[in-house]
Amino acid sequence: MKNLGVRAHDLNKNNLEELINILESINMSKIQLALTKSFPNNFNFQTIDQDYLYVIANQLQLHQIDVPILGCYTNIIDSDIYQRDLNLNLFKKFLDLSRYFPGSVVATETGSLSDDGYTEKNFTDYAFQKVVSSVKTLVSYATHQNTIVAIEPGINHPLYTNQLTKELLDIIANPQHLKIIFDPVNLLTPENYLNQKDIITEAFSLYGDSIAACHLKDFKIINHKLVVVPFGKGLLDKSYLFSLINKKSINLNYFLESTSLSDIKDIKDMF
Repeated sequence: MKNLGVRAHDLNKNNLEELINILESINMSKIQLALTKSFPNNFNFQTIDQDYLYVIANQLQLHQIDVPILGCYTNIIDSDIYQRDLNLNLFKKFLDLSRYFPGSVVATETGSLSDDGYTEKNFTDYAFQKVVSSVKTLVSYATHQNTIVAIEPGINHPLYTNQLTKELLDIIANPQHLKIIFDPVNLLTPENYLNQKDIITEAFSLYGDSIAACHLKDFKIINHKLVVVPFGKGLLDKSYLFSLINKKSINLNYFLESTSLSDIKDIKDMF
């Protein structure tokens, strides 16, 4: 499958040469690259190693490895205003860095109002408005820089439904510079997973044209909890997902998530 890729940090290699060797060994030519996760000593809030970034971009291009997604997963609605500004500034720096990877989007989840992650406060209009404010700031910067922001909805975040995702897109009203990373499992719970076809259909109906890429993982329901498992080894109706994508003639990139090296080899045999 020519559009199949992997999140580089799932391969647990902080050495560029080792990362490239593994990608070539599994014949994978697309990655989602989260610099702060794959190369934490070179990219963080204090350090942006431009020289090493050039080496990374050059070597990936030399080995014909594309980076459609540059991951900058940071909390854009941090309740600490100072930390929120740091997070937004880091994201802006990554928008600047995306020029090293032509055609890439810079992606993040919305984050949470709580440092502990889950909080019911995320399901309030206040949380949603914080998302709107931060995304407006980032998209405004991206428009000026001619780059692209991508937001990933999730069930525990303020963008926890397809309707709220569509509402955000309508408010920002900048389809050229704001896209969505779609992960169907992110929107499922032990209560709604039996309705997954409806949820997937609704997503593509409401904002299918704004989806830049899909994350692929799977799930099982164990002791009334949704547990993430490698793609193809759970209850996700992958046939329906791909049939819907094909019906809409959307040419998307897909990135395996939370997947080990051995699982990747098995999953590739499905395509």
